[in-house]
Amino acid sequence: MAMQRNTLKTNERWLRAQKEEREQRAPGVRRLSRAEKAELVMRYQAAHLEDLPDKASVCLDNLKGMRVLEIGGVLYVDRVLAGVQTKLKIALDPVIELWEKASEDCEYIRGTGEYVPLTRDSVDLCWCLNTIDHTAYPLAVLQEIRRVLGSHGHLVISCNVFPIWARPLFPLFNKFDAPHPHHFTESSFIKLILSSGFNIEASFSPQKTKGRNWKTLLGKVFGVRVVEFRCTANTRIDL
Repeated sequence: MAMQRNTLKTNERWLRAQKEEREQRAPGVRRLSRAEKAELVMRYQAAHLEDLPDKASVCLDNLKGMRVLEIGGVLYVDRVLAGVQTKLKIALDPVIELWEKASEDCEYIRGTGEYVPLTRDSVDLCWCLNTIDHTAYPLAVLQEIRRVLGSHGHLVISCNVFPIWARPLFPLFNKFDAPHPHHFTESSFIKLILSSGFNIEASFSPQKTKGRNWKTLLGKVFGVRVVEFRCTANTRIDL
């Protein structure tokens, strides 16, 4: 598969978000021992592997010939699919060095979703979980995913969404919610997906935000929840 040079596509607001994320995560990053890697993989596979055929529309046996990409993290390609045979596993993230890695058969690329360093139609399955609102240009990211997936691939994407009544508060959120350059309602998130060349094939039960820190508690006050969709290419749109 031909690889292209990845260029970090940025803007001032995104750079502020990245600075905040680095400051929050960098102090806790370390290399895992073999036992710690095994425990991490076991924990994530117990939580997510059973749901994979439904969410990704593929059984584990069929993953052997598939090329799998994850944009914004390593949850699936590094942990859930650790030890699961695939043709290719790639994790792409602008702070990829800050993820604790558990897999021996995954390629890690430091880069942004606006410039995916892969050729057209080179990926069969892409995960983009709780990432799109962290990017500089969400539409450009989804258009790049559409390009590399081609007409037969699947995208599994999730995002935090707010109720419609909170929309007038988005400029305020933009000031104090540094890691998120963008905020969406469910309808605006769906509109973004459709406008980037995808059809929504399936939706999954909304998840409640987890955790007990002040940001999570504030999110619960404002009705923040996580929505997740499985998408296919809209073949009527040629990107």
